[in-house]
Amino acid sequence: LSPFTIPPPRSRALQGNEKQAPFRLSLPPPSARSFLSNPPRPVALFLLALPFTATILPSALLRSSTNISAAASAARRFLPSRRSRFLANFLKTTPGPGWAYTRQLTLPMATPKRCPLWKPKDLENRQKLARDLGEAVKLITDNEVVGFPTETVYGLGGNAFSDTAISKIFSAKGRPSNNPLIVHVASKEQVLTLVDRIPTTASKLMDKFWPGPLTIVMKTKSGGQNKLSKLCTCGLQTVGVRMPAHPVALSFIAECGLPIAAPSANKSGKPSPTTAAHVLGDLGQDIAGVIDGGETGIGLESTVVEVSEGKDPGSGHVTILRPGGVTIEMLRSVVGSENVSVDPGLNGDETKLKPKSPGMLYTHYAPNAPMWLVKGSKNFFQKMVNSSRKEGKKVGVLVMEDGKIEADHVEVLAKDQSDLKTASHNLYASLRAFDSTDVDIIFAPLLSQEGIGVALVNRMVKAAGKRVVHEGGDSNASR
Repeated sequence: LSPFTIPPPRSRALQGNEKQAPFRLSLPPPSARSFLSNPPRPVALFLLALPFTATILPSALLRSSTNISAAASAARRFLPSRRSRFLANFLKTTPGPGWAYTRQLTLPMATPKRCPLWKPKDLENRQKLARDLGEAVKLITDNEVVGFPTETVYGLGGNAFSDTAISKIFSAKGRPSNNPLIVHVASKEQVLTLVDRIPTTASKLMDKFWPGPLTIVMKTKSGGQNKLSKLCTCGLQTVGVRMPAHPVALSFIAECGLPIAAPSANKSGKPSPTTAAHVLGDLGQDIAGVIDGGETGIGLESTVVEVSEGKDPGSGHVTILRPGGVTIEMLRSVVGSENVSVDPGLNGDETKLKPKSPGMLYTHYAPNAPMWLVKGSKNFFQKMVNSSRKEGKKVGVLVMEDGKIEADHVEVLAKDQSDLKTASHNLYASLRAFDSTDVDIIFAPLLSQEGIGVALVNRMVKAAGKRVVHEGGDSNASR
């Protein structure tokens, strides 16, 4: 007979979520199995398998047992039936020659914890909203980390002044230590807890785009006045700050009374979360809770800009470090075309740059299967798909509805090529959908880079690890 497992005697109190390591108890060899002569062997096997597996194995039954006899007594109390008494008598049998009674080498295991989920009911009522967020606010002030919604993606928030909280963010995400965090505020007054002064150009951008998907990188406070965690800025003398345009986020930050450092609430390198379910799936075992504010609106992270002051007031220059919901055209309409430029790292070798904001380095937003961007006709796209399927691969495609392609799994971003706003909103959810399939490779079209399309293509290129294949030309990576 196969060995079975019962919990051993408890020699000490269990700590926290620690589980008791089991003993391994092997049945005696045939020479020692006289007890099986009555009832017959087939019946005995049935009796051993059914009630023992169903009822005696649970640790709750035997947790108080100090030896095998006590286990038998517990079995008799719990199962008064005849076959249970038979099994209990077997357990009470004194171990003799041929018994193997050895402790398994089992490390303590943490039982999966249930991640709290708070869902505010009335987003327009500030008092009710504050009451619904009370537990989450308390966790932030205790230096825990909490997932919360913004208009872009869900963020993983922690006290920006606390090394403890910031280290928990990096640990939960598995985030590289040289990738700085964006700090979220609920008012301009909170900005002044992070920087000595707000440059005139930065103030113009705040007035125009805050609250909204724009992060502004500014110099931190100097000397001992800088309370910001150095882990948050990765040792830089600058910090990216933004005010989210989401009622839950604004209320949450205001109730905390602290600036909240928050990257996207996903495992580092994976698609950003646009629903609370995404956050729970990625980080549910590693964080203190999640605020469910529904599906996010924009679906792509904020635009990040660095503002440098000019010689004359208001003549500062704006450099785009990461494209997002606030486009280059929108920025130029506020500060002038000549005062806006794009960081060369967006078009060049990013590995030589020291990141001033999130999203400047590393492969980001990637699904589990390798992804390729295809630049060319619909026929060429289908040819790429067919070629991979002939190799025995299961193929997923990420397309606009007007470019229907035959594949093993199809995710549709939007109704046509021109609807880039909807495509941006759906991108991360579509990338995550592939992870629940068995596709081996993903193909997606290289879309137009107009308006928010710049940010959309930026995320898709990073998700593909810069793998692009051109019709009639060479690819820049090998499959």
